[in-house]
Amino acid sequence: MLLYFKSLADQLSNVGDPISDQRLVLRLLAGLTEAYAGFVTVMQQKDELPSFTTTCSRVKLEETTTKERTTRESGSTTLLTMDEGFSSQPQHHNNNITSSQGRNNTNRGKKNN
Repeated sequence: MLLYFKSLADQLSNVGDPISDQRLVLRLLAGLTEAYAGFVTVMQQKDELPSFTTTCSRVKLEETTTKERTTRESGSTTLLTMDEGFSSQPQHHNNNITSSQGRNNTNRGKKNN
């Protein structure tokens, strides 16, 4: 869609009917899907709209961020499901108990000479 707007603007400019950068940005924002509603609101509330090139860059960054967040959240959900019922703290077991370290150690608390 970004390339479409740029191409259309270039074509209109070539025939002597250029579109202002601000109008191009507003049309781009109006054409974004509901998934970009928060992004569009923030962009529209700026005192001065960024250039079309800057807006395109920010749209691409928003796309990348959203995809990474979705991937990360999906992975977190999977890990939470797999870890259900397990302690969050790693448990350490010492299977190398010698006879002097056993449960029935009668020398507990005494110094060995």
